[in-house]
Amino acid sequence: MKKKILFIIWSFTAGGGAERILANVANNLNPNKYEIDILEIVNFDINKEEVNDNINLLKPILKYNNGSYVTRKISNLKSRFLYDTLCKNPSKIRNKVISKKYDVEISFNYLYPTFLLSDDSEVLKLSWIHSSIEDLDYRSIEDRRERIKIQEKYLLQKRHLEKVDHIITISDRTFDSVNELYPHLQYKNQKIYNGYDFKDIERKREEEANIEKKKNTIVTVSKIDERKNIPLLIEAAKLLKERSLEFNIDIIGEGVETNNVKRLIKEYNLDDSVTMHGFKSNPYPYMKNADVYCLTSFVEGFPTVLVESMSCGCPFISTKVAGLNELNPDESCGISVDWDANSVADALELMLTNNELRSKKSKNCIETIKQFTLENQIKNIEKLLDN
Repeated sequence: MKKKILFIIWSFTAGGGAERILANVANNLNPNKYEIDILEIVNFDINKEEVNDNINLLKPILKYNNGSYVTRKISNLKSRFLYDTLCKNPSKIRNKVISKKYDVEISFNYLYPTFLLSDDSEVLKLSWIHSSIEDLDYRSIEDRRERIKIQEKYLLQKRHLEKVDHIITISDRTFDSVNELYPHLQYKNQKIYNGYDFKDIERKREEEANIEKKKNTIVTVSKIDERKNIPLLIEAAKLLKERSLEFNIDIIGEGVETNNVKRLIKEYNLDDSVTMHGFKSNPYPYMKNADVYCLTSFVEGFPTVLVESMSCGCPFISTKVAGLNELNPDESCGISVDWDANSVADALELMLTNNELRSKKSKNCIETIKQFTLENQIKNIEKLLDN
């Protein structure tokens, strides 16, 4: 008899890296052994991940409308009500949306997806954390109101992690952040690196995309939200323009901060240098075409986009997020930067003007990613599921 598995993810339609990882995992788990359902909490309708016919996508709990100002306000109000209910009474929502009995339930990130996991002791429960969780550390926050707010989230997460059987973390830093915040749960914590279908990326990067090759091309592929911090890239672009460096930036993605980024581009007179392309189901031709990838996120667990750009031979600039220990040993594949515009601009200028450095890092990228295969990831996951 097949094992019934439920994945719970914040969104499966926002066009992000975690969604692609989940699609890869679900599509490659043995269909003769597992019956898979996926529940997304919020549907953003930006992208529809491709999944096999044997995978069942459940009706989302909330569908976000990113249309007019009024519809966005209504969606935001519904979202806040949903967040509040998930924190205070998650069983109220669970009982409405989940009626099936599962053998295994997996929350595909921390906080809200973990709140919806079953309380049934017979269900194998996994919390798969895709981001370092330092944002739950309230201890050093000086503002009393903010400290109390973060402490409440910390305690909520603690209560729900104590119910799970295994915690899966995807990088050294993610692993360490869980152990530091919840040391009594170290025995549950194990590291499984994300895996990637490099043959598929290789095929897709060669697809025709009608991209004009321009001098000094920078690319970023991202959900455009506060955590991804795209305005920092725009601030750095403003500095590069002031230094009279010729460059072009391709921004691939959509999100709640799209209009704010467009406003900054216009305000800084960067329309000739920065192009927003919206969401692209196949961003790999843009990565192949670029001279350097730029990641400016505040937080990542293990940045999928860096692995993907590296597989296209594109070296990177990245803020100091989780995953860089593994992806950029000794700064061999990119340049790590602080969260300020001058640091980003300096690194971009160095990478764009030093062909020898860029070429060396590009070759290192291809070698470094070979350890992150999808086959290794699936083998480790199935060991857990069959335990």
